[in-house]
Amino acid sequence: PRTGDRTVLADIAPGLDNCAFVGDRLFVSHITGALYEVAGGVARPIIESGFQWPMGIAVNAAGTVYVADGMFAYTIAPGKSRQAAGNLFGGNFPGFLRGIGISGADGWVVTTANGTAARWTPGSEPELLGHGFARLMGVAETPGGAVAFADYDTGRVMLAEKGEVRGLANGLDKPMGVAVAADGTVYVAESGAGRVSKI
Repeated sequence: PRTGDRTVLADIAPGLDNCAFVGDRLFVSHITGALYEVAGGVARPIIESGFQWPMGIAVNAAGTVYVADGMFAYTIAPGKSRQAAGNLFGGNFPGFLRGIGISGADGWVVTTANGTAARWTPGSEPELLGHGFARLMGVAETPGGAVAFADYDTGRVMLAEKGEVRGLANGLDKPMGVAVAADGTVYVAESGAGRVSKI
């Protein structure tokens, strides 16, 4: 503080949230759940990162799992370890993720904590499908490319298609999960009623 000089002790991914010293040992926690010990310019993981708050999951035709984990997005290919697809601290990220679905070969459809639904390919600018909703949760793309998503607070399920959003269903009891069958039928998990409804 007296001189303004800085020394980099270690380079760790964005999301550091706390640090503590035990004698001369420095420990740093990360928002993904990881804990590092920093020594000699190296951050050695003591606890490997886990998921922060996985609220959405989808699987593509190749068996790759897509995970919406709040501030992070991950993929897990069969037989591989988890790979970061993007995070809130990087550019071109849609926002704090809640719901997630597959869109085409490597695209995602997502809902966020700020009430938006978007189509997103990691590394690219998200395409806004709808905004201004209360608490969006599940999302899925139809075979024709429309996107269905659920609003937990209002009990509605909407469909975004060709630049417009229209209602599919009202009066549902805390809708969360959304799935679309091959014939375009939309299924919704109503967490308040303990049932799956067909639209």
